[in-house]
Order: sequence, then structure tokens, then C-alpha cells
Amino acid sequence: MLQDLGFRAKTLDSSFIESASDGMAWKVELSLVPSATAIRFSADLAVAADPIDSVNDFNCGRSLVVAACKPGFDPGLAWVIEISMLRVFEGGVSTAHVVSWIESWVAGLEAAVANFFDFY
Repeated sequence: MLQDLGFRAKTLDSSFIESASDGMAWKVELSLVPSATAIRFSADLAVAADPIDSVNDFNCGRSLVVAACKPGFDPGLAWVIEISMLRVFEGGVSTAHVVSWIESWVAGLEAAVANFFDFY
């Protein structure tokens, strides 16, 4: 579905898929493989300064795509903002559901990048 929607997609293993949108790398994870009960989209944004206040502001009023701070994994980076979206497969899932989730994820990720890097 990712490739049908115009994204590059690479299967990393049975539960991880990596894709990209406009050069932004992000991951799709199926939880509890082989019979997945949830799908999680995530991307890491590296920032130079403590982003806690801006992450809190970003999360206010949001329910689909959220941000969280975590220490940087690279010695030159102080902080990483993880952007993520979780969807549970309760009640059944159709192709239309997954397409809608992918579109919501991409829009939310673009909003996060614009918010944290002032691209508006």
C-alpha cells in the first residue's frame, strides 16, 4: 500500500517497514507479528536544544500524531523528538482504514516537521 500511494518502502523484517516522504525517513511497525493487533508509525527528528516546551505545545489538542522527547543517540545531538502514531486493529481493518492511517500519518509528520523547524 505504501508503494501504491507513492512512497518508497523497504521491508526490514516481518514486523518493520521503512519508508520515506520528501526525504524524511520513517518506520512502520506491526505489533505482535505474525497476527498483528496494532500498527505504529514513527520518525525521529534531531534537535539541538531542549524541546520539552515545544513538544508539550505541539501535543496540546492532538490525538493522532504525538511527539515525545528522548535523549539523543548520537554524541553530537542533545535531543531527539520522536513523532509517532498508533492505530489498533480492533473491530477489523480494511484497506481503506490503512490508507487513511497512512495519509493521516504523513500529514501529521509534515505538521510536526513544520512546527519544530519553523517551515510555515
